[in-house]
Amino acid sequence: MLSRRTRALIGFLGGLYRVARLLARGRGERGAEQRRFVPRYVALGVTFQILREWTHDRDLGRIRTSNLRRIALSATLLALALTAMRSMAESERESLTLGGAVGTVLYRLRYGVLRPLPEKTGG
Repeated sequence: MLSRRTRALIGFLGGLYRVARLLARGRGERGAEQRRFVPRYVALGVTFQILREWTHDRDLGRIRTSNLRRIALSATLLALALTAMRSMAESERESLTLGGAVGTVLYRLRYGVLRPLPEKTGG
């Protein structure tokens, strides 16, 4: 079983990879139109992902230590995200995805790479 710190480092590296990949796709190919990211949706993705990581690290509602709660929360968030994304344009969806990856990188850089992970709070 991997330690929390190792999982955080893997999350950081995975986030870096996703950011690089999304930005490379955003540049487009020769002759293709360059994709533009929507700042509002990037900010929304960053905010959502930082809150998600923060909640998970602090084990609020026991979402980290209870498989059932983690699965229920993940399924609920996935259903809400898919419902919301259906009505979004492609650039908005990609912006939200980029924001989520940036949020993971920023949070994991602070907690997991440069500083230790926060401990569980609350009951």
